[in-house]
Parts: sequence; C-alpha cells; structure tokens
Amino acid sequence: KERTVDKTYHALVQGLMDPPRGTIDAPIDRHPKHEYRWAVVTDGSFAYVAADSAGVFVVDVSDPETPAIAGHVGVFANDVDLEGDYLCTVALSGDLHVIDVQDPRHPALVGSCALPRSSSSISVCGRYGCVTTGTALCVIDLISPRSPMLRGVFEPLEYIHQVSFDGTHAYASLGNN
Repeated sequence: KERTVDKTYHALVQGLMDPPRGTIDAPIDRHPKHEYRWAVVTDGSFAYVAADSAGVFVVDVSDPETPAIAGHVGVFANDVDLEGDYLCTVALSGDLHVIDVQDPRHPALVGSCALPRSSSSISVCGRYGCVTTGTALCVIDLISPRSPMLRGVFEPLEYIHQVSFDGTHAYASLGNN
C-alpha cells in the first residue's frame, strides 16, 4: 500500500521577515533536550542546525531580520550540543563528530568516534559527553576533541529518549519506545 505524507512546518520569528514567506530546503532534526522541538543550539550571534543528511549548518543570526548561512559541515547530524569552541553531533548512523567552531564562518570537522549503535541525542559538559542510542547511554571522553573516546556504556531495562548531562550526573528520560 502506497502512502503519501504532506507536512507543512511553521516557524515563529521575532522581527520583520523579508521576504515574509520562504522555504527551508533541508531536513531539520529534533532538539537535543525537547523531542517536540528541532535540533538547534545557539551561541551569541550563531545558531547551529542539525539537518540530518544535509549536514550541520551555521547560521548567522546577528541580525534576526536577515539570518544567513555562514558555514556548513557535511556530516550526518540528528542532534547537536555546544561546549566552548566545539560542536558535537550524533547521527542515526552511529557516529559522533566533533566540529571546531572557534571561527563559526569556517567550521572544521576535527574528530569522530564510532558508537555501538545508532544515536539519537547528545549532551556535553566539560570533557565528557553523554549520548543516547535508544537502548544504551554512552559516555564519551572529549578531553582531546581530535580523538574522542567511548569510555562506558550503561544499558537500562527501558528505552532512553533524551539525556541531559551537567558534568557530574547524567539525567535521562526512560520509557517505552
């Protein structure tokens, strides 16, 4: 049986839009901490967007009336989190990528790490990151951004939806898939 899906998404924007209508021609994935939102993190004048197979977009939002793409890295990304000058991404492919965004207009992929399963969310604080893979919580050591390392895997009896990490404790939402 063939099925066709037609979806229209709306964005709330503060300020005047010129033009008032437009198209985002790339998939945007879920927000890292709130499943009902899309995956975008901000830092000052820049927003970092996980756009699935279209990669990671850096958007200059210094003038909210005219946001502009400032940079791009071609990695699969379903979720993003920012720690200092490094943006960490995870993808359903099971890869974690570290992107140097010290110069947001010229983001550079500097490291990566294979994870045991496809990953859905990431939370980074200091030298560690926590990644959910649905059935496991992976702890990643990011002390060397060029060579992140898997340090541990915790497998609870329930599905892990999201994680928030404060540097000492990981808080995860658990439940049925």
